[in-house]
Amino acid sequence: MGYELLDEGTFADVAVKCKAERLEDIFKYNSEAFAAIILDDTDAIKGNVKKILRVQADEPDLLLFDFVNELIYQKDVNNLLFLPGNIEIERQDGMLHLVASMKGERIGKKCSFIVDVKAATMHELSVIQDNEGWASFMILDV
Repeated sequence: MGYELLDEGTFADVAVKCKAERLEDIFKYNSEAFAAIILDDTDAIKGNVKKILRVQADEPDLLLFDFVNELIYQKDVNNLLFLPGNIEIERQDGMLHLVASMKGERIGKKCSFIVDVKAATMHELSVIQDNEGWASFMILDV
């Protein structure tokens, strides 16, 4: 279980493939992969900044798309990179509601980029459940 970064078949994108037993862990692994793409050392994220992220969508793949784009928003607007703490997902009134306790760091000398993720894409985006658990596939524009 975990994540795998795929760079085959594309030059301006990075594909992220995750497998997990629980849906919440799909979001955890995608968040970890996001940080691993951007930073040469994810240990630079010490958790000095805490933030609760809330996202909702009607399907798991759209929830993942919105969640990763929220991570990009935090990076671009607030100069923050996050790793996941506790992530909870509940279905209410036909919508999936994600609440994630994130621990982060300001972008700076200790937290420097190797590449910038500009956007999550919907191209080949998938989050599926089978008898082994959950799997996701997402392409990020770099």
